[in-house]
Amino acid sequence: MGWIRRRTRRLLRAAAALLLIVVPAWVLTENLFDEMLLINLGVALIPLWFIAAYLAVIALTPATLALHGQGWSMAAITLAIATATVTDLFRLAEIGPVLGTQPLVGLPNFLLIWVAIYQLGYLWADNRLPTSAAGSLALVVAGAAALAVLIGFADWPLAMVPVEGTQLPNNAAPPTVALFALALMQVGLVLLARKPVRRLLDRPWIWAPVALLGTRMLTLFLWHQLEMVTASNLAVRFDWLPLTEAIDARWWAQQPMWVIAFSVLLAGFVAAAGPLEQAGSKAEQTDSAGWAITLSGIGLVAAGISGLLWLWMTDLPVGLAFACLAMLLAGIWALGAIGRYAEN
Repeated sequence: MGWIRRRTRRLLRAAAALLLIVVPAWVLTENLFDEMLLINLGVALIPLWFIAAYLAVIALTPATLALHGQGWSMAAITLAIATATVTDLFRLAEIGPVLGTQPLVGLPNFLLIWVAIYQLGYLWADNRLPTSAAGSLALVVAGAAALAVLIGFADWPLAMVPVEGTQLPNNAAPPTVALFALALMQVGLVLLARKPVRRLLDRPWIWAPVALLGTRMLTLFLWHQLEMVTASNLAVRFDWLPLTEAIDARWWAQQPMWVIAFSVLLAGFVAAAGPLEQAGSKAEQTDSAGWAITLSGIGLVAAGISGLLWLWMTDLPVGLAFACLAMLLAGIWALGAIGRYAEN
């Protein structure tokens, strides 16, 4: 139990600060300045989906680890992917109610696909994935071949992530077996690169910046959308950077300026919010909360995130986001990421 709570805190501390900034700003701009914005501030909340998926997978760790300990990881992965394939077929056939642009029948895949990928991590940790170049290349080929079949011949979506401003289906919201195929290919590529990368990281001048960036990776992930939304709206509103509608030579020539602007603002956000990832370590030493509090916290966080993303995809009053924020903060508190929850 303590392990689950410790694993969630670092992520949730970074998320709490983001939520306290974005939700009020979203409600304010939606009601007063919506027509002035190029990109709605609700877009900055999209990375929250990762928190819900992460918490669900972490909560299931005792069960998935037990399966791995019994030697059933491959069977669990196979069953999860087979079930997810059936779910995908129903989704592609547009069977059932729709939320936003996606059939709700695909919701089980948030667990099925991410748990299957998580299970690959156990195999990695026990050195049960191919370590030879030929074996690693086989994973790459298998994943690439599956992607080619699914996308090229079986009508699975091409996009691996949602594309803002379009109604295009994608393989991430909810996840599909194509996303697992991509993960399999990526794992193979990482295995192929593992030895040369380790040799490079033996050099302190290479290892140091990688390690430094790694300590702030969660903050960077959670805040990068807010940085993009902020920089885009300010640059366009005040005509700080050029903007073209067509993707042509002029568009490509302008991209370095946009990348620099995004990078500078993101660096500032990470510098300000990054220390929150390590805050509160002393409180963790006295945390003895049990399953009831922990599962309640996970449920409240998941419900709050689902509500925020649902509001972003629908026409319901954006003021309801404050109710979702309250649920999220209550869940984050219950998990010990803010305040000082302890049972002695």
